[in-house]
Parts: sequence; C-alpha cells; structure tokens
Amino acid sequence: PAPGQFDADLLRGLDFLLSEMGKRGMRAVVCLGNFWPWSGGMAQYVRWFGGESIPYPPPQPGGSWDAYQKYTARFYSNSRAIEASELLIKTIVMRVNEYTKKRYTDDPTIMAWQLANEPRGIDKTGAFALWIERTASLIKSLDPHHLVTTGSEGETPNPQAAGVDFLANHSFKTIDYATAHIWAQNWGWYDPQNADATYPRAVSKMKAYLADHSKKAVKLGKP
Repeated sequence: PAPGQFDADLLRGLDFLLSEMGKRGMRAVVCLGNFWPWSGGMAQYVRWFGGESIPYPPPQPGGSWDAYQKYTARFYSNSRAIEASELLIKTIVMRVNEYTKKRYTDDPTIMAWQLANEPRGIDKTGAFALWIERTASLIKSLDPHHLVTTGSEGETPNPQAAGVDFLANHSFKTIDYATAHIWAQNWGWYDPQNADATYPRAVSKMKAYLADHSKKAVKLGKP
C-alpha cells in the first residue's frame, strides 16, 4: 500500500501457494515487478517518488500506451524508486514460509526469480541495462541457489521503440536464462475478426520469432 509497507495477508497467501505447489511437485517462477500497470509495478514507484499522476493506458479514457511507457521507464533512473523496489525484493527473497518453515532461498519449489514482467527500456536503455545488472546481482547476492531471469518479451516487432536488445539484455552473468513472449494479436499479426485470412501468417511469424530468439539464446550460451 505504501513504500516499505507490505500486506501481511498477501505474503501469507504466497506462502500458502508455494506450500501447496510443493506438495504437487510444481515449480514457481516468482515475478518481482511489472512494467505494466496490472499489479502496480514500476509506474507506482515513479508515482511515489516524484512522479505526477500515472497516465494509465487504454482502456483508461484518453489513455496512451506511449505516454504510459515513457512514464514507467523513468523508474530506471529514479534512485529512490529503485531502492524501494529493492526493499520489496529483499523482503520476498529472504522470507521464511509460515507454512513450510523453509526460507525461500532454500525452497526447491521456486525454480527462478524474474526481475519483472516484460520490462522495456523505452527511451532509457542505458539506465535499463544498469538496472538489469544491478537487480540480478542483488538477487544473486541474497540467493545463490536459484535461477534468475529478466522476464523480457524479447525483441518485439519494434525493438528500437521498445528499447530492448535481446542479446544485450540477457548478456549479464547473473542472468541464467533468456525469455521471450509472443503476442500475435496485440502485435497485429492475428485478427480474430478475420481469423481464416490472418491465422496462417500469424503462426508463421510466431514460429519465426521463437526460432530467432532461440538462435540468439544459443549465441549467448543460455537456455
């Protein structure tokens, strides 16, 4: 609800989830932030530390994806915002599960820590790269036992505008594996209102996107 204040019920809920997943032999990738507004995320930190009201994207009336992304990217160069997010990371990573009594750092149910959901550099690519390295290094210093990854969607159809570079963003030694997401409809490859005409092309572009990122992951020497 505020910087440095954490919802005890939500933390216990995460404990319970991990406990139940462990009983079922499931594995969790725990996401520690979000570029998008669905869970508060980076924009909320910017708002807390000097930002004007968050310009939420559609479906907010008059919302603009461009304005929202530029606002959110200010996170990477806001030292107070980053420090507040790192307090959250420390709180989660170093937590002891109330149900299993295990430290998260020792819990094999957790497969990996993900820096954020789909982080983009936008117009702050230099600060973005520094944030990736800094945050991944922090997590590794707290927990050397689990994997760490970026959560990146990859190059996107317009990597320059998104401020992403798949090879560079996953090049740090503290990033253990690469990630990519495919949004065939959001990216205009598939139109559900014209499915028969757009589906074959969408499948082709999706396969090409994944193959391209797989080749680059091989170049990085990472899964």
